[in-house]
This record gives sequence, C-alpha cells and structure tokens, in this order.
Amino acid sequence: MVFATKKKYKKNSKIQLYELALSDENGTKIFNENLFHSSSTLENVNPDSVYLKKKAKLLGVSPEKLILKSYPVKIKPLSMVIDELKLNKVDFIKIDVEGHELKCLDGLFRNLKAEVKCIQVEINSNDLYGKKKGSNEIFDLMNKNGFKNYKIIKHGFGNFSDVVFWKSFSL
Repeated sequence: MVFATKKKYKKNSKIQLYELALSDENGTKIFNENLFHSSSTLENVNPDSVYLKKKAKLLGVSPEKLILKSYPVKIKPLSMVIDELKLNKVDFIKIDVEGHELKCLDGLFRNLKAEVKCIQVEINSNDLYGKKKGSNEIFDLMNKNGFKNYKIIKHGFGNFSDVVFWKSFSL
C-alpha cells in the first residue's frame, strides 16, 4: 500500500509523503491493513459488527479475510507534525482515519500553536470499531477549541458523514 502511493506521487514536487500515522501520542501502534485499503485502521475491528459483515459480503469475502495483516507503525500527534513543518497557519485539514478521528483530533489540539481555519472530519456511527466514543465527543472537542459546525455532508453508503468545522474567527 505504501509503495504504490510513493510511486504514484514520486514525481510531484508539491506532495510530500510521510510514513507515519496520526494519533494522540508519539510512539507506535498496531495498524490493521484492510483488503479494501481505504478501510485500513489503527482501531481494533469489532468481529461481531453488522457493518463488517455487510462490507465483507459486498467484497465477496468472509469477515475474517478483510484484515490482510497487522503490523506496528510510527504514530505522532498532528500538532507535532505541524510544528516540525514550521507552519504558522493552516487553511484546511481533512481527517478521515477510519474510526481514529477523536484520537487524531486530541493529538491536534493538545499542543497546537498554529492557526487552523477549517477542519473536515469524517464521522461514522456504525458498529465497526466496537466500544468507540461517538460523534458527540468530536462535536464537543471541536466546540471547546473554538470550531463551529458549518456543514454536514452525508455519504451515500453507510452511516457516515463528513462534517466541516470553521474556527469562530473565520466566519
């Protein structure tokens, strides 16, 4: 998965790729690589999930075959990455990390020094990741950090939405 992405963007000087995952701490975490790559996650998958069973059926495999392999990956808070890149202002951040959104946002806001105008977060309300905090915690965290809900974009499949938040001073 990583090698194909590197190859695809190798000649584009405007794109920088980093081999790390975003979370709420600096260290390592187990990454679960999914057959459907865009569903790979740092979260533990709920084997009894109704959504998992539907997804497996659509892909023509058993639910156990959806996770190809699991392996450790380097993780960092997004605020640390922004600091390392020496960014003072960020216009837009999109967070779609398959159930790990709250941890990623915690890592962003914990030591954020840069001014961020807009954040788009994927929020899912399915049972794929078991006992996970829900969308209310994401909305509360965003509001606590001065971001207001601007737009909710419902996905066509599943119980997913992308929520666009604007920093209060930007409206």
